[in-house]
Amino acid sequence: MTEGQAPKIVIEAKTGDVRLTQKGLIGELDDAIKNREARFAIAVTESVVSDAIGCYREIEKDKVICAYGDNGLPLEVAYRVARACILLNMHRESKKEIDTGRICGIIDKISNDLNAVQGIKAKLTGIANASGKITDDIETLEANIRESLIEMQHLVRNARTG
Repeated sequence: MTEGQAPKIVIEAKTGDVRLTQKGLIGELDDAIKNREARFAIAVTESVVSDAIGCYREIEKDKVICAYGDNGLPLEVAYRVARACILLNMHRESKKEIDTGRICGIIDKISNDLNAVQGIKAKLTGIANASGKITDDIETLEANIRESLIEMQHLVRNARTG
């Protein structure tokens, strides 16, 4: 970073059908930090890259890979964590007192909670899919019952006229 400049956070947005891997994204973030003289880098993707990364993953204390998700919360968390990390490092450099252990603990909790939210959303999707299948099964059974009722009526009607 050039002396006198405000610390920078670089954000790499990845969209579309680009094949993304954790290793590839880390390399791009390392290059972005170097090329843009940044202190922190965030890669944001449209959806989760892998189960190992989840919707949010901190890497090497100066990078985050996150999925934008349906409400942008992982990106908001990534930005706020990046900013907090930069401020922590600036405080360390100036030798000011700050409870870094507690802040790191909060960051870990946020990361875990964010990934738990992603897991719950996946379960909700599964429930919604199962609910749709159950509704289809019920509708099929109701149609079968109606067909059986019609068949029974025909048999009774034919027995009375025959």
